[in-house]
Amino acid sequence: MFNLEKSVIINRPIEEVFQFVMDPDNEPLWNQGTQKAEITSDGPMGVGTTIHYVARLLGRTVDTTFKVTEYEVNRKRVNKSLSGPYPYEITNRFESVNGGTQFTATAQLDIGGFFKLAEPLVGRIIDRQVDTGFANLKDLLEAQA
Repeated sequence: MFNLEKSVIINRPIEEVFQFVMDPDNEPLWNQGTQKAEITSDGPMGVGTTIHYVARLLGRTVDTTFKVTEYEVNRKRVNKSLSGPYPYEITNRFESVNGGTQFTATAQLDIGGFFKLAEPLVGRIIDRQVDTGFANLKDLLEAQA
């Protein structure tokens, strides 16, 4: 099991950060490995929403679909994988801080199976991708100020 927790402070209001991060169309703009993300269920974003992602990892295309299991506007979204090469759960939290928003992602991934032999390498790659993605997100949103 690979566990990860990362945070970034973005000097923008929580409503703007939350709205931008929750829109799957924006994901490829800031999340380095993501090639495509799209909602595959009907209705607005909320509990029960399903989203399909296509990403690159270790030179492979990775298709995964997750379901939103918890959703609180401007506060939190929890995603649980329904398909893909490894099971995972990711919690995105948003908190107002002095001058902006703290965005925290916590992930538990069972990288075994498909990537079992490369598990330590995959963990490091994911860790770096999240760092890069958070830096991209911060730069992108603060540039829109």
